[in-house]
Amino acid sequence: MKRYVLLLTVMGVCATQLVAQSTPKGEIFTGYAFTHNSDQVGGLNFNGFNIALSANVTRKVGVVFELGGNFGETTYAQIKDKKSLYTFLGGPRYYFRSDSRVTPFVHIFVGASHQLATVTDPTGTYKSTATEFALATGGGFDVNVSPRVSIRIAQLDYRYTRGFLKNNFRYCGGLLFKF
Repeated sequence: MKRYVLLLTVMGVCATQLVAQSTPKGEIFTGYAFTHNSDQVGGLNFNGFNIALSANVTRKVGVVFELGGNFGETTYAQIKDKKSLYTFLGGPRYYFRSDSRVTPFVHIFVGASHQLATVTDPTGTYKSTATEFALATGGGFDVNVSPRVSIRIAQLDYRYTRGFLKNNFRYCGGLLFKF
């Protein structure tokens, strides 16, 4: 009888460890993105979105592809300056997974950015576009609210893009769905 109790106890402990260590095969993130561009005089703030798809190769390593869009506008006297920045990035992400509800991560992504500037003044409207190399490096953390849903409290990135919007700080937050 003692052997059965011991066996059931060991099986129970092992089963809880297996459940706690389950890693999703993939994740979909969708959320808000705030970008501050420091290349403009006084800086320029952008609001936008970020969507990411991740495939987890191992418990600690995933491959991420993301699409982001940020939009900002400034007005000087009679001149309106609207800018849009879209990024298409991908690369590895390293997760510090544990039994905790919080999952920190770091990543480095490379890809492309598409930038659009529209300047309107009393003499007319002028447009300029650029599609260039982009790089983002940073990290963040997710808080698990259920086995299939997490809240991304913060993803903080330094994002470099060639073109006219070069040095960017980006914050993202939103929902993460695991499958």
